[in-house]
Amino acid sequence: MRLRLTKIDEFAFLTCLKHQLYGSKKARFKDWKIGDYLAIKVDKALAGLAQIAGEPYYSKERIWDHGLYPHRIAIKFVHVALPENRLPVLGEIREALISAWGTTKYGTNILNEAALPESESQKIVDAIQAGKNDLDEVLKDLETYLIQAKAHQKAFSENKIRQHPKKNEKEYSPSPKLPPPKEYSPSPKLPPPKEYILSPVLPSPEEYIPSPELPSPEAISLKEKALHAKAQSLLIKLVPCNIDLFV
Repeated sequence: MRLRLTKIDEFAFLTCLKHQLYGSKKARFKDWKIGDYLAIKVDKALAGLAQIAGEPYYSKERIWDHGLYPHRIAIKFVHVALPENRLPVLGEIREALISAWGTTKYGTNILNEAALPESESQKIVDAIQAGKNDLDEVLKDLETYLIQAKAHQKAFSENKIRQHPKKNEKEYSPSPKLPPPKEYSPSPKLPPPKEYILSPVLPSPEEYIPSPELPSPEAISLKEKALHAKAQSLLIKLVPCNIDLFV
């Protein structure tokens, strides 16, 4: 015999009872065997006891109102207790859990739905079955219990929001005040740039026309003498020798 414990709310518990089904968001049913027990804890007491009745499977059919829980396994309830008849997780139940898992790990193992050893499993199953079994009464008026559980769930949520409004809002911490920007002194005004008269664009060396070379003074003197002699010879030819030019 192996027993696992799980914790859910009242409406989810009654939904499991209605469909004889248990679901999870994770594929955790691989080593769950037919005939193993599942004790369902609501608030701080054990509300029901079921046995695994089938192989795990995957489905996207909507069953529970607060999530899909597509990994599923069939269960068969053997014991259901109304709130006033439920066994609290104290005394021999708590002692069995501590005996199996110690004082620091039993809460985590309940959340992980770990299997208890056979001896502790037997103690808890016997303790649950020793109490009053309200299974037939609850099944007979299951829809009424579901409506009541849903109304209680809604009222509880609304009351929680009223009592702790900030926990249901996104709390943004205010941004830290930034220091003021550094005050930079304005740059001193610079004097206007000097107005330079642009030099005329000079032509490139290739664009200069070379000046003609002037003759030297000696060359000029010789040239003048030659011209003077030529003029005299022409004058002699034009004036007859028998004419006295100085009459």
